[in-house]
Amino acid sequence: MVSDDESPTPPPLHTTTAVTSAATHIPLHHPSTHDTDSPYFIHPSDSTGAALVGHLLTGLDDYNAWSLAMIMALRGRNKFSFVDGSLPMPSRDDPNHDRWHRVNNLVMSWILHSIHVNLAHTVLYAPDAATVWSDLKARFSTSSGPRIYDLERQISTLNQHDDTIAVYHNKLQRLWSELTLADPPPKCTCAARTQYAAQLDRRRLMQFLMGLRDTFAASRSQLLLTTILPPVHQAYNLLLQDEAQRLQSQSYHTDTTSALLATPATQTGKTHIAHANSISRNYSRPNSNRSRCTHCGIPGHTQLVCYRLHGYPPGHKYYKKGNTHGAPTVTTTNPAPSTSSDSIQQLLRLLREVNEPKANLVGPFDEGGDWSGP
Repeated sequence: MVSDDESPTPPPLHTTTAVTSAATHIPLHHPSTHDTDSPYFIHPSDSTGAALVGHLLTGLDDYNAWSLAMIMALRGRNKFSFVDGSLPMPSRDDPNHDRWHRVNNLVMSWILHSIHVNLAHTVLYAPDAATVWSDLKARFSTSSGPRIYDLERQISTLNQHDDTIAVYHNKLQRLWSELTLADPPPKCTCAARTQYAAQLDRRRLMQFLMGLRDTFAASRSQLLLTTILPPVHQAYNLLLQDEAQRLQSQSYHTDTTSALLATPATQTGKTHIAHANSISRNYSRPNSNRSRCTHCGIPGHTQLVCYRLHGYPPGHKYYKKGNTHGAPTVTTTNPAPSTSSDSIQQLLRLLREVNEPKANLVGPFDEGGDWSGP
């Protein structure tokens, strides 16, 4: 029995002791997977099948641009330490061992989905992401000397040709960016850095202007004759405006030409008729040796210009009445555009007949009493 002076002994706290004992083995300094600043943190949107860059790595030509884009993407996700070797694999007894393998496999999957399938097969069995990264760099990264030479050669030989100003400038801008990566400017904060940047911009302006088409020669001269040379981006903007005005002008001239070509052919026929009538008025009928038409027998004209045979022209008082005796004249119809050349040939034959001594264009324009009768 237990006396009143003695208090009951509490039962042993086995559960609490176990939890406390287990908690003492967890290191307090390990990075948490819920800490967004930790390289082990995986965002819910981080998928293993995602491609971090817009273009796949194919080889030597695009490695520099691809590696720069991948570095920016990995640093934005705080995972670049898995490819540059700054975060090696922890030991097996480290609590971060499994976390490291999980993130490493995620980064390797990103790299495999960002390179061409032919290259992916060659690095698929690499042990970690850092090995894949260093292998690709060793194969496709060129030394600065040949790369700088190739970029300088491309820049010096690049011309606009049939490209627009925007397309031509984008090509140059890509080459300039790659050249800056291969041959970076000096890292200093002195006044010479500002002078170097201004000199580099003037050099790029000259390269940009040298490759322009000859159609922009006037604009190029105006830019070069300015007291203070504009920066490249300002010259690019001015040339864009010049190009837009040229396109508008070409569109206006094209519309005007199309409207002129769409003029009905009857207008051309009437013009030839009026021209022929004006020629006939300028010739006076001789008083003697008048020729006689073999068709109607009336003197003063030939069969070639006989109104009874070919029909009366518009404006003649016997225009509608007289045309019933002969074939319809060409001028009273609406010729198709394809027959306009035939009308011109007939007019040329008429003029040659007038110039021949034996074929006299005689008779007044109003031939009521002389040619056609009552």
